[in-house]
Amino acid sequence: MDRISLADIYTFCSATPNTRNMVEGENILNSGHLINCGYISKDLKEINILGMCLQTSAIRDKPHNITGSLQLNENGLKVTKISCTCKAGNSQKCKHIVSTLLYLNRNGISSLEPISQTDLKCSWSGHYLDEVKI
Repeated sequence: MDRISLADIYTFCSATPNTRNMVEGENILNSGHLINCGYISKDLKEINILGMCLQTSAIRDKPHNITGSLQLNENGLKVTKISCTCKAGNSQKCKHIVSTLLYLNRNGISSLEPISQTDLKCSWSGHYLDEVKI
């Protein structure tokens, strides 16, 4: 199984279908504000992801970066750590993280393309890339 289950997302984010982070995270995904989601590295047991999400309050500013590690095992995917550059991002429960996890639920990791730092610098002028850490 290459998808994160909704139950695992709810558990990881301490959420229900009606909590604010879930509702707003789904709105972000549905509105196309998650502009990039791919992997930085992967092997048979772990995949390191990077997502970029437009700021809803400052759409022209640099996007929020969502970085995380997913563990691959016989039961599917498990989020081991994830963070976002937004103010609430260290809680691992912000709407941007939820949006990224919902993307992985809908599309699976097989849909992820590799992201190189060179690609990111070309796409976004590289001025925020120093903030990206896994």
